Amino acid sequence: MNLIFPESFPLLGATLADSAGGLPAPLWFIQFFKIVGFTLHVLMMNLWFVGLPAALAMFIVGGTSGRAWSRRFFQQLPTIVAFGINFGIVPLLFLQTAYYKAFYTGTVLMAWPWLLVLLWVMISYYSVYVAAFSAKGEPKPLKSQLIVFFGSLASLFFIIAGLTMSTGITFMASPQSWDAVWESTQVGGATLGTALPIHNYVVVYRILTMLGIAFVTTGVWAFFDGAWLGGAAGCCTDKTCAVNKPSCCWLRGFSTVMAIIGAAIATYAYRKYLGLVSDPIIEAINSPGNAIVTSISKYVFCIPAGLLILICLVPSGCRKALALLTFVAQLGAVGVWATVRQWIQHLEITPVMDAAKMPESVQWSPIIAFLILFVFGLLVCGWIVSRVVVGCKTAE
Repeated sequence: MNLIFPESFPLLGATLADSAGGLPAPLWFIQFFKIVGFTLHVLMMNLWFVGLPAALAMFIVGGTSGRAWSRRFFQQLPTIVAFGINFGIVPLLFLQTAYYKAFYTGTVLMAWPWLLVLLWVMISYYSVYVAAFSAKGEPKPLKSQLIVFFGSLASLFFIIAGLTMSTGITFMASPQSWDAVWESTQVGGATLGTALPIHNYVVVYRILTMLGIAFVTTGVWAFFDGAWLGGAAGCCTDKTCAVNKPSCCWLRGFSTVMAIIGAAIATYAYRKYLGLVSDPIIEAINSPGNAIVTSISKYVFCIPAGLLILICLVPSGCRKALALLTFVAQLGAVGVWATVRQWIQHLEITPVMDAAKMPESVQWSPIIAFLILFVFGLLVCGWIVSRVVVGCKTAE
């Protein structure tokens, strides 16, 4: 049985007329919000993936300055996790809207691992809250034990959830592997939903790329937090440097080292990943007019890492502006990488369903409702951040 071609698998091969009536929104609209949502989700998720383990390590072996940063980071995590989960809904929603045949085929084949992501995230979310509340107030032995235990639990299950999601999305965009996976996990023609397609080693470089990006994001966030949000190791002005010089030096060193390591990993892994995609995709992304953006995406994370190195060399009075510039640079870097990554995903799925050729049946009511709620959600997020900033400064 062949899962890809219409004549052998009517469900996947249904004609466009048999589908939901066409795309409910213009493809450019779907792609735009898919990229925006993915970019914001990646930034938050990076702080679970690497920021949380880094905070655990600093809490255990980081000394006075490291423990101070770690306890502050743990208190920020519930908000970061909430933002990350909600931002992640946006690209997932539009992914299902435009590429539903590929998405549902891939995720049904690995249904149980995919659905278990919900459980792993819930365990992690509750564990983050316990660690965050334990990080408040004076450090005591019991609180320290709770931070280490529940922080480790949250980190473990976040990593498992992230690996499953990354594997699932890679599997969704690998239609050439569906037949073999279905054959090995079906009974009487019905899939057991137990596939875990780890044989596709392309996913290794995707995960390594995300690991590198997460290192850079963690370093950038640590310094930005210290510079703008009143962190315990804030080192932006001559006054704070004079009062808190050891913490300032520690924060600059920690942020810079994290970013350098991350930029090296992300650049290496992403270049390897781009070399493993199919020849037609390589030709498309390196064609005239596209090659510049593709090339930039390979090295873009060196920019925020370079800015953090520069921060170590400039007078303290300039560091606050540079911290903001570095944060914006990392946001832009993730945006560029996300754009190329989503474009490649589109090209990978095109053999199964070409969204660009699907008819459009624009449904304006849900589009308008989405835009209103999206703007309202951003305003709420801004208000939450403002409350967190005020709370953090009051605590300091």
